[in-house]
Amino acid sequence: MKGEGRENVQTTLQQIWLRIKDKPILLVLLMNVLLAGSGFLKDVLFAHYLGTTETADAFTFAYFIADTIGNNLIATALGVVSIPIFTALVLKGNTKLLKRVTALLSSSVFVSTVVLSLCFYFAGKLAEGWMSDSSWSTKYQLAFHYFVLMLPIIVLFPLALIGSSLLQAQYRFLVPSVGPVLFNAVFIIGTALCILFRIGDEWGGTMLSGSVTLAAVVYVLYIWQSARMKESKSIVEIMQEKKRVRVYTNAIIAHFFPYFLLLSFTQVLLFVERFLAFHLPEGTLASLNYAYRLAQMPIWVFVSAVTTVILPEFSAAITSKTFISTIKKMKSSLVITILLSLAMSLLLFVLREPVIALLFKRGAFTEKSVQITSTILAGYSLSIPGTSLSLIGIRYYVAKRALSLPLLFLFVTTVISIAFDFLFVPKWGAAAIGYGAALGSAINGLLFIAAIRMEWKKIAWKELSV
Repeated sequence: MKGEGRENVQTTLQQIWLRIKDKPILLVLLMNVLLAGSGFLKDVLFAHYLGTTETADAFTFAYFIADTIGNNLIATALGVVSIPIFTALVLKGNTKLLKRVTALLSSSVFVSTVVLSLCFYFAGKLAEGWMSDSSWSTKYQLAFHYFVLMLPIIVLFPLALIGSSLLQAQYRFLVPSVGPVLFNAVFIIGTALCILFRIGDEWGGTMLSGSVTLAAVVYVLYIWQSARMKESKSIVEIMQEKKRVRVYTNAIIAHFFPYFLLLSFTQVLLFVERFLAFHLPEGTLASLNYAYRLAQMPIWVFVSAVTTVILPEFSAAITSKTFISTIKKMKSSLVITILLSLAMSLLLFVLREPVIALLFKRGAFTEKSVQITSTILAGYSLSIPGTSLSLIGIRYYVAKRALSLPLLFLFVTTVISIAFDFLFVPKWGAAAIGYGAALGSAINGLLFIAAIRMEWKKIAWKELSV
């Protein structure tokens, strides 16, 4: 009887898995829930260990810089712009050429990011000398020490995202979704060990910085273990198709720079927010980071699940010129996004203080930390709908390989948010940072909806004319 019961359970689990496997959005959604859970545990342990101390500020600033360069700018831009090109090659069935394009792109990115990392290291050393006499030189030196330990992620994250894009273009979503969870898991283990062995703040920051780099190594190895090239890749073979390989590789690079610029606008705003928080009272920067991550969690779980799947689908539909199909997918994506983001934004705004206290108020995270984080989260929670709509809109224009409008929208809203921050942070303090983000994201989301609706009308008119 026990054996039969075990077999029934196994059969049921297999049936559930097969159903999920055939629905990529559901699969990615489930993995994003796991990612959000691991991210939440990572934040809770970090808050318990370092709270809103000077070490927490220094580590947060160092990680933000390294992660912005390696992950949010270079890796994200490469990952997103690669998918339409990779998808086109997949649709043509030219797997061999696809893998050679990936090899050339990866090697070029590796060399470029190594050189870039060295440039940032020497620039940081120069800045360290210039700031030796300033009032916050100690905090900067500590942040630079952590930054140097995390420099390898500038090389590792782009490689991981290229591999993820290769898998997503083939509609293989599980491995790219598991990779970030593994990254969080390694960091969680590092933080837990610091807490368990009661390692001091500054040395603990060093341990956590090393954990970030180790986590990135694990991430890259896991992705490329699944995306590795199985066919022969001799120099002679590559040279035979050199022109074709370079055409597709150059197409990725050509689209990389506009998307990189687009991401730069967002990252400049995030940098300004953290720069201002870095110069506010101790613990403000760490509190801003907790608030930002809480506001981003609904986006990571729900919106990322939608955008991860729809980009290859948009790319395939636009390549095959099935525009009506693209519009239908876009409409359903927007409806789901609007409903979920509005609900999560309202809940987080109303319940922000009890939520922060429940999640983080322990160890080094005090009542004062709760109040600072809650003040910033008030504005950040209102940015969720606009940010969500912007992500859908950006994916749509990336699939079309037309980034002029997104660049214009992001530039305008970034200027508005930065101006708001510089104008009101001296008056309202850290709270103004959150409200500046909410204002910019709301304008951005509305601009994307207006632009897409105009395009839909043009497409519908052309279809009727035919």
